[in-house]
Amino acid sequence: MAYWGHGANFQSDAPAGVRERWKQMLLTKVDWWFAYTQMTVDILTKAGYPQQQITNLSNAIDTGAFKRDLAAVSGVRQGQV
Repeated sequence: MAYWGHGANFQSDAPAGVRERWKQMLLTKVDWWFAYTQMTVDILTKAGYPQQQITNLSNAIDTGAFKRDLAAVSGVRQGQV
């Protein structure tokens, strides 16, 4: 069994609530973690999960090139892209 994700719910309305405590308890109860980013790896290892059982996917999007490409397009009205 493996988890894939952030290791934390950054948008929780109740970060100290029962749901988040339940997730925290289950955080280390899997065979492997597929972490989105290094921040997730840090969260997991701080919680006691073995780093050798974590694959950091570096699942982040660098939008810089895309934004430069959009800025280079002329004749397009705002909101049409």
